[in-house]
Amino acid sequence: MRAITFTLCLCLLFTQAYAGPFGTEMGDKPEKFGKTFNDLSPERGIRVTPPKQHSTFTIYELRFADDGLASVTALSDYYKRDRFASGAKSDYATLKKQLTEKYGQPQITEYLKSGGIYDKDSEFAASLYYKERFHFATWSNNLPDNLIEITLGIMGASSDSVILGLVYKYKNHPNLEKSKEKIQQDAL
Repeated sequence: MRAITFTLCLCLLFTQAYAGPFGTEMGDKPEKFGKTFNDLSPERGIRVTPPKQHSTFTIYELRFADDGLASVTALSDYYKRDRFASGAKSDYATLKKQLTEKYGQPQITEYLKSGGIYDKDSEFAASLYYKERFHFATWSNNLPDNLIEITLGIMGASSDSVILGLVYKYKNHPNLEKSKEKIQQDAL
């Protein structure tokens, strides 16, 4: 009986250890990902391969405040030579559905500015690139795992290429700017 209880406790602990996005948790230290605070970029970030990955994304950047992990950004490969952004829109719809099932209904911001010159379907990528169109969803209500915001969006990379991005912000995200300012001040 003790062995079963012990095994069950271990399973619960292991599940909790990787419950956050891509197997991360608020406050994780860079050492969990094989890095140190000295490895951080001036923006307090590092690119890593996280414990859990999603097939849509190829780049993962973690940003750290002094008190640990504050945000996780995942980026797809470029959807090249696709002025309609049909591949990205399809993947965006799939991810939005998956995230909605997990986190509830998002606030949707999917619109083309009135009077924009890139208003044809074949100019979807260009309209994003030239900031005439916005295409993203944001979750910010009653999030688990110490999260305060999740944003999924399609961004323009050129007039015929786009990229998908997914950003998770933890509750300590406001500390990120304070940590950057402290580093700037200490450099003087």
